[in-house]
Amino acid sequence: MNRFEKLIPLRPTIDTIKKGNSSEIEGFQNGVLRPILKFQHRLNWALLKGNINFQKLRAAAKPDTNLEVLIQNFIQKDRAFRAQLLGQITGLLTLEEWSFYEQHNSECNRRILQMQTQRFWDSLEVLEK
Repeated sequence: MNRFEKLIPLRPTIDTIKKGNSSEIEGFQNGVLRPILKFQHRLNWALLKGNINFQKLRAAAKPDTNLEVLIQNFIQKDRAFRAQLLGQITGLLTLEEWSFYEQHNSECNRRILQMQTQRFWDSLEVLEK
């Protein structure tokens, strides 16, 4: 069994993704990145909550600080966390997907971080418990 045969069945199906006239990068985002992000979501949340720098930032924040803004700023500024987060996503790419990712590295990274930030925001109430 090769890497492709092992990785693809792990990914959840996302029925709400529209297929049709989309760019190559959008197709990659919707067909590859979104399912991986969904699969890795709880692990990514644990990574964020367990990050000592995020814990310090959160402890130092004022009580009325918007957690969404705090998360967004943390992801933008902490390069090590960002690299770890991207690694958890790109580590689940097949070799063919990795080849595409390498060619569109900066755009893929931007999209991954944007989608992951949105996923964190959308599940704040549920995952904070």
